Amino acid sequence: KDPTTKLSNFQKFPTTSPRSNSIGLNMAMISVKYASDKVRATIALHYGDIVLSSWAPGPYSFIHEAHVGIRLHKKLWLDAGFFRTHVGTEGLFAKENITSSVAVGTFNEPYYEAGARLNYSPTDKLAFSFYLLNGYNIYTDNNNKKSFGMLATYAFTDNFNIGYSNYIGDDAPDSLSRLRTYHNLFINYQKNKFKMQVGGDFGTQMNSDTTGKKMATMFSAL
Repeated sequence: KDPTTKLSNFQKFPTTSPRSNSIGLNMAMISVKYASDKVRATIALHYGDIVLSSWAPGPYSFIHEAHVGIRLHKKLWLDAGFFRTHVGTEGLFAKENITSSVAVGTFNEPYYEAGARLNYSPTDKLAFSFYLLNGYNIYTDNNNKKSFGMLATYAFTDNFNIGYSNYIGDDAPDSLSRLRTYHNLFINYQKNKFKMQVGGDFGTQMNSDTTGKKMATMFSAL
């Protein structure tokens, strides 16, 4: 049973503001981080309306992120566990965005993921992350197929950076084939009190049109 049905005035579409004309708690979170030269770890537990509207009900819905990593090389880390999404122009929290609510296109993006991540930063300006995941907005695997993702960012200056992220995977049951690809490109610029953010998404999924036999596509920009 969906626990959100017990909440009065609860709207399932908005994430950072899921209530209307009522008092609510967006999110309360407690987090602990550890870092040394060769080991790092993060755990964050959360509760609130954002959790109920965006995280799937289940035994791990109280986990915002929980992962541990080891340094393989001076500029190479391997982490495993539960992560915040690596896809998206906007962040999940109001404090991370220009506005207090996210754009409509952001609702198509995943908010969380689970698996392994390889971080490589060849320079102070360039960084890469490669992901092996259970799925799209999935903590525990629902089939025998693994998904892949990547995030690349480059900082021209302290005020100007660009990034590209993607996701490739099939979250359908093993008896079906619905390969999904998702791409996100973003540009951030901030100077004094001026801030500009530009982003675009494009996604495809096989066998997902109205007939269930052809490829469906989506795109958005903000």
